[in-house]
Amino acid sequence: MPQQQFSQLMPAAFENLISISDSKSPFYEVCTKHFIHSVFHRFPTNFIDGLKLCLAGCDTKSTPEFIFDKIIEQLGADKMDAKDSKPEYTVDITTASFNS
Repeated sequence: MPQQQFSQLMPAAFENLISISDSKSPFYEVCTKHFIHSVFHRFPTNFIDGLKLCLAGCDTKSTPEFIFDKIIEQLGADKMDAKDSKPEYTVDITTASFNS
């Protein structure tokens, strides 16, 4: 799928995720995986928009905290101090200004 289609579906995936009250339900897990996948699809194209959704959700306290853990994990930021760390995704000045 082209990255633009993922970015258009991302708000719906996020809304589905935050609307589910049972974090142990299979649907919750599917929505989580779908949202995280869309954030990192064709990285960094959709990353900024996904992060904006997560941060906007913080204003209403609707963003589950573990979403940030998932993003940190995908970026490999939880292993930054490891000498042999080779993250799959890299955020640098180019990435940060990609969608500005």
